[in-house]
Amino acid sequence: ITPNDLMQYKKVRSIQVKPYGIFSYDYFNCKFTMRNGTIYFQKTTGSQRKSGYIYRKDDKSAIFLGGWSVNDEPLTKYGSDNSVIGSLYKISSQKLIMLFYYGNSFEIYEFSR
Repeated sequence: ITPNDLMQYKKVRSIQVKPYGIFSYDYFNCKFTMRNGTIYFQKTTGSQRKSGYIYRKDDKSAIFLGGWSVNDEPLTKYGSDNSVIGSLYKISSQKLIMLFYYGNSFEIYEFSR
């Protein structure tokens, strides 16, 4: 996963797996940018928004450290009450996913160009 790879992805959809069901949402806008020399991810539309920094782990994976906010709330960051940790994986030349774990549930972000 390179910064140039990530910059090409502009859409993300959420698949949430919870004890009481699986919820899949349509694609929303997102963007990857560079901030202070580090890749920054932001989901820019939809009511549930994550944002944060991406740190390379190896050639096909990275770690996400960020936060979540709802609707028009200000963005939050890692270390806040709304902290989020995720793992980003390159599945193929055209597909990325990011996984978030929340105790007995998890969420998958699937990215599209």
